[in-house]
Amino acid sequence: MLWWQGPPWLSLETLVGPRPNPVSMRLQMCVWAYCQRFIKNCKKITSSQGSSIGSSHNITTPLTFSEIKTAEETIIRWVQGIHFQEEIQNIKKQTPLSPKSPLRSLHPFIDEHRLVRVGGRLQNSQLRFNSNHPIILPSQHTISELLIEQHIAHLHSRPTLLAHVLRQTHWIVEDRKLINKCIRKCLKCNKFKITTTTPQLMGNLPKHCVTLERPFFSCGIDYAGPMLIKCNKVQGTKSTKSYIALFVCLATKAVHIEASRRLNN
Repeated sequence: MLWWQGPPWLSLETLVGPRPNPVSMRLQMCVWAYCQRFIKNCKKITSSQGSSIGSSHNITTPLTFSEIKTAEETIIRWVQGIHFQEEIQNIKKQTPLSPKSPLRSLHPFIDEHRLVRVGGRLQNSQLRFNSNHPIILPSQHTISELLIEQHIAHLHSRPTLLAHVLRQTHWIVEDRKLINKCIRKCLKCNKFKITTTTPQLMGNLPKHCVTLERPFFSCGIDYAGPMLIKCNKVQGTKSTKSYIALFVCLATKAVHIEASRRLNN
């Protein structure tokens, strides 16, 4: 049937198409890296006559770390140029940022790769450069949402932990709002968040815990051990087995500790 009629979505309306594959930040960087490699190979072929496309830079070869890193920097630089155009101009001219700018409190600066990073006074810290000065990203962009999808790789972590993980490398403006928005859309996170509608009712506290009494008039007893101890400091003394008797006052929660040789004392 597939050979004669095609996929099911082919006979539907024009607006209905195939379901798109999920996009991730890693996929975006790889696609951009392959595009940059292709452009670089074409420029090299144009400059040197007689070379072939597959001579030394085959497009099908695995991407290197430097190519993926360069692609990530290119994407982030493009996003920052769209959303932080005014701030970038002010930083280059060394003029104060606008009071309404969301980056004013971050003291941003531009690094050697032309990326806008968070400033601060942690240059002498032993942490990594990305942790001291994370890359700034806007909250109104798809790239920021793709980065927040990392909560799946971190076992659907909660907003506080996810914000801490993201700030090791990237600083998203108003990240808490965007994190909560993305987590609310996650089905598994909502399942983990489900609680019972009515809390479980606990029983009444014992009378001795809520009545004013003398200390240790009513107490709970427990033992810990066994432990090997020496009765004196003389060399060659054998170690004997002993226990710790723990007495807890039920009214004041005071604790008293005694040594015991046997459990039936």
